[in-house]
Amino acid sequence: MPSALCRQPDEKIVVAGNISDATPKGLVCRFDVAGKADEGFADKGVYVLGNLHVGAMSIRADSTIALVGAGTRQEESKCLFLVKRDGLGKPDPTFNKGQMLQVCVAVA
Repeated sequence: MPSALCRQPDEKIVVAGNISDATPKGLVCRFDVAGKADEGFADKGVYVLGNLHVGAMSIRADSTIALVGAGTRQEESKCLFLVKRDGLGKPDPTFNKGQMLQVCVAVA
């Protein structure tokens, strides 16, 4: 199920969403202006976030991609995450040393 759609400055389209199967996953896909998967992005056009549900996405002027969401497993369901990738879907070393930032909260 798609959760966000953005256009990068180079006119490529980035779609974030979630799939529910045996192991729910968040996905980010990038398409070229002709609507074909951009194989230069992440892993042949798709970046997979295992056990994470993507809630929102933002594209900055420098084409970096920010994703926010929550964990899908029971033990992670009270955790929020923030991921920043460069325009090609690789970790952005300027944010949290290229690592996902996870914040877990205690809910009474």
